[in-house]
Amino acid sequence: MISMSSISLLYVIGAYFVGALPVGYWISRWAGIRDIRRHGSGNVGATNVARALGLKYFFIVLAVDCFKAYFYLVLCSDLGASSSLLMLCAFLLMIGNGHSIFLNGSGGKGVATMVGILLAIHPFLLIGLFATWLIALWYLRDVGIASVVTSFALPFYALMLSGMHGFLLVAGMAGWVLWRHRGNIRIYYMVR
Repeated sequence: MISMSSISLLYVIGAYFVGALPVGYWISRWAGIRDIRRHGSGNVGATNVARALGLKYFFIVLAVDCFKAYFYLVLCSDLGASSSLLMLCAFLLMIGNGHSIFLNGSGGKGVATMVGILLAIHPFLLIGLFATWLIALWYLRDVGIASVVTSFALPFYALMLSGMHGFLLVAGMAGWVLWRHRGNIRIYYMVR
């Protein structure tokens, strides 16, 4: 008989592997780019794929990265995973996205994965997320820096809407995205 701890471990391992699926790398390879990491920022996320292949690919990669996280968490929830286990799976989805076993440890910056997680566990936060990102993008004219600004704002939205439990999860994800965007922050301020 399989114990609950074994099932929980399977959920967590599955979260890492789902997060690690390198959507941007595979889609850009299918579209004719051998290794997207050798182009633009060297990232496998939607923004860098769009730089190399066009705006259409931004939305494709963003949607697939977002919905793989969303559907995984919904599946885990439907199978009876506790809220604490879902939080752990959310973090493992982010880590898998950033450090993919399929790409020898490289990966994306986690924005689309974070959107998918929020869509699954706290969809109302997406309103604040999207509004903040659009305003930041309009003002700053830089997708990466708009994502950084949004990541700073998200924990405060979470604290207002869901208290400390939601704050801790979102603050952790936002911190991860900020860390993954540290190169963008340096470059942005060097060219200002």
